[in-house]
Amino acid sequence: MTLYGGQLFNSGALTWAAALADGYGSVINNSATITITSAAGSSYGTLNNADGTAVFNNSGTLWMTGTNTTTATIADTFYKSGTVNVTSGTLILNGGGTETGAFTVGTGATNNLGGGTFNFNSGTSISGEGAFTISGGTVNFTGTSTLTAATLNITGGTANFSGTGSLQPGSLNMSGGALH
Repeated sequence: MTLYGGQLFNSGALTWAAALADGYGSVINNSATITITSAAGSSYGTLNNADGTAVFNNSGTLWMTGTNTTTATIADTFYKSGTVNVTSGTLILNGGGTETGAFTVGTGATNNLGGGTFNFNSGTSISGEGAFTISGGTVNFTGTSTLTAATLNITGGTANFSGTGSLQPGSLNMSGGALH
């Protein structure tokens, strides 16, 4: 599917099981449930591969399912006030954005921030038995945001922690990037 310059509104249950290209100012609005699912070894993504910007607004629930070898990339600017549940595979967010609400990462799964500037504001929580990875861009944790995921990986980019929130991962692995 290709979405160039238009808007996609989801207020029901949507299953995303194929490639989606967007750009030229397109906007995806999810106020209900989107489930990203695919077969083992598959890679699906929202590709901001056209001129201009694309935005993904998630005020509902975004699920990442499939197998632990599944990868989905959202390169759009990602604004989240709802919930993101990565139960398996890897969800890569590359476009930055402003986040509140919950991120939950299941056992063997990964939520990877790969680029752009992300602002995790008060009320944001990151939890679960999986890995939360910062591999690029700038990630700002402010206010009362909390990170209690089993594993925090910093392999690139910059992670800034300020405010009264808490950083309590089960383990911290840092092989690149910066932690402030």
